[in-house]
Amino acid sequence: MLWSIGGSPPGNADDIFKLGRGQMLALSAYLGLFAVAFGAATLLPFQSEPLLVGLLLSGEFSTLGLVAVASFGNVLGAVCN
Repeated sequence: MLWSIGGSPPGNADDIFKLGRGQMLALSAYLGLFAVAFGAATLLPFQSEPLLVGLLLSGEFSTLGLVAVASFGNVLGAVCN
């Protein structure tokens, strides 16, 4: 549920799509990690480990969530390769 992050349930359907600055920052971090992990599993010369370590050291993201996103990106990139 999106509103569990913000605190209160939305008043109408349009409120579901309104994310705060912190939520957008977290979403972009997870999407960026996924994209780099996906690229690292293909022929592109990316390295997802430095980004993963940096996000882990920031302490603002779930360890399990970061590892899951990186793993999913790596597996999906390997399948598409």
